[in-house]
Amino acid sequence: MLEVRDLQVSFATAAGPLHAVRGIDFDLAPGEVLGIVGESGSGKSVTAHALMKLLPANAIKIAGQVSLHGRDVFALQAEELRTYRGSTVSMIFQEPGRSFDPIYSIGQSLVETIRAHQPDLEPEAARQQAVALLQEVNVDAAERRMSNFPHQFSGGLLQRIMIAHALAGDPDILIADEPTTALDVTIQAEIIALLLRLRAERGLAMLFITHNLALISSFADNLAVMHDGKIMEYGPASQVLSAPEHPYTKGLLANLIPFGSHHSSRPLQVANGSSHAPHDSKEQAQPAETGGSEPAMIRLTGCYKRYPLQAGFFARQDQFVHAVNGIDLNIRRGEIYGVVGESGSGKTTTARLLVAMEALSDGRIEVDPEPGVTLTLPGLRREGLRRLRSAVRYVFQDPAKSLNPRLSIRDVLLSGYRYAPGWPGREAAEHEARALLEEVGLRAQDMDRRPADFSGGQRQRISIARALITKPRVLICDEVVSALDASIQAQILQLLLRLRREHHLTMVFIAHDLSVVGYVSDRIGVMYRGLLMEEAPAQRLLADPQHPYTHYLFDALPQMGKPLGAVDADSRFAARADLTQPPPADHELVQVAEGHRVSRAFS
Repeated sequence: MLEVRDLQVSFATAAGPLHAVRGIDFDLAPGEVLGIVGESGSGKSVTAHALMKLLPANAIKIAGQVSLHGRDVFALQAEELRTYRGSTVSMIFQEPGRSFDPIYSIGQSLVETIRAHQPDLEPEAARQQAVALLQEVNVDAAERRMSNFPHQFSGGLLQRIMIAHALAGDPDILIADEPTTALDVTIQAEIIALLLRLRAERGLAMLFITHNLALISSFADNLAVMHDGKIMEYGPASQVLSAPEHPYTKGLLANLIPFGSHHSSRPLQVANGSSHAPHDSKEQAQPAETGGSEPAMIRLTGCYKRYPLQAGFFARQDQFVHAVNGIDLNIRRGEIYGVVGESGSGKTTTARLLVAMEALSDGRIEVDPEPGVTLTLPGLRREGLRRLRSAVRYVFQDPAKSLNPRLSIRDVLLSGYRYAPGWPGREAAEHEARALLEEVGLRAQDMDRRPADFSGGQRQRISIARALITKPRVLICDEVVSALDASIQAQILQLLLRLRREHHLTMVFIAHDLSVVGYVSDRIGVMYRGLLMEEAPAQRLLADPQHPYTHYLFDALPQMGKPLGAVDADSRFAARADLTQPPPADHELVQVAEGHRVSRAFS
């Protein structure tokens, strides 16, 4: 159906021509799922955009042949392209939140898309088609939600609506460009199940672009492994992944973290072949002490966080979003405490409470940055908050948003002294900044560059260096590797484990990927609806989960070589929780084994 021969794409840049795609060949048969995998910058998305003729203006070379049903796609004129895009080949983009116009309701945008493909269709008929499409992609109360705006939907629902848009022209081929990268594992499983059902019902062929090898292994027919604009290996997915021949494919597979593995018994080995951050020998992290015999450094007692459902003078004062609902938690000095759960479970809100970025609605938090010193929330004044935020530092999920693009790396790092105990002077501060930059695997001569000059993994290293400049005792890592390629993810995990050992850090590691959390953590807490559902040593939790919600998360986790677990659509956990409802009264954690506690709530 689709034949691609010697595809080449180059872009004009300030540094000269950038050869993004360098002569690749592949085919796509009717009903086939072809996976294209590789690291960021490998040319995956450029290939997809070339097939749609959606390349930016600085594309100075587009060569080769793309033939669909015998038609030369590159020879299509403007009117023919309008029909081709959407009616023959359609695309699902990575971040649906950026693909919708916020001033239009989702009904308006979907009706407009349908009428673009069927200009003679009456508005009411187009509206009925839009409702039917939303129902087809499992959007509940589709008729009512047609009037809602993009900001009123979760990421998973927005991705479903994006799929409805892609289906509006009844295409033959669906290109999915990293459609599940930022989604929770359960939402990811639901989206993949939806796409596979639509493939079967509509006879769609799919081009699925991802860097998640475990995910693509569960449903792709064929696989193309890309690196530096070329296809390194191509063939049946099961064969490529079970018996890879190219060193680059072997390297990608070596970077994967097997489910159930732990840093104490299986050090990560970053394979050669990545074109990104350096492979520093310092980052062969050795097992560190677990903190199991250490006293609690952070204590949360009966912590609650409630947000008013509505704002304003005339708003009702008795309606709340219950984000955190009575957490009791101790984090030991020197340990890595992992926190897992879906979006809306309260993971990030709990972390923000620890550094007073959010104010407690009720309860108490105690932090002991040094023996004999206790900082207690609420109640800290300005100097106390400075001490807390110097001792407990936060590394955010998206460094592109948390690093000021106008500042040089020098100024980014020196700004960390805002919460330092004292200013050591410009010369000493710059010396410390240069040393930290090298410690996280970058170069001291990069100090005058800006964040945009670095890759995502390198920007995350800069964020970690900024956090370390105050010599903190606690590092909160909030989804710091969730959007990174496997090799870059492995490098950041190695870096964190090494820094934990060398700086004697305590860490709170927040993520939704159980494989990653299980590998890096000493203990894990599973959160749902602002409560701890289960807490146990990492290896015990992965080997013997007890709470039904933990099992629900496990079932949705993609694992290499295994079919993607079906998420139970009838499960009480499958529907997103109504956070306006107060939590169950009985949510006590009961000890079932040494160090293993399970909640009575939702059992």
